[in-house]
Amino acid sequence: MPNKQELAADIRKNYGNMLNIRQATRALGFKDPRAAQRFLDGVPYCDTGRQKKYLASDIAYRISCQMSQLCTAASSTSC
Repeated sequence: MPNKQELAADIRKNYGNMLNIRQATRALGFKDPRAAQRFLDGVPYCDTGRQKKYLASDIAYRISCQMSQLCTAASSTSC
């Protein structure tokens, strides 16, 4: 499982350091921007007036949190 720094570096390499919702949707692998928005609820963002911009490190942190929760839930149910 990649760590948070590796995820952030990969996102930065492909999309830059600050992502709008369309870029975040592609980075997360969602087809629907509303699904990406629900996934990113609670993640800090910068409001530029026209759009929200999310830091790659914050998106990577959310991904790592979700992955660790899934791994914890899977290991606890398999025992």
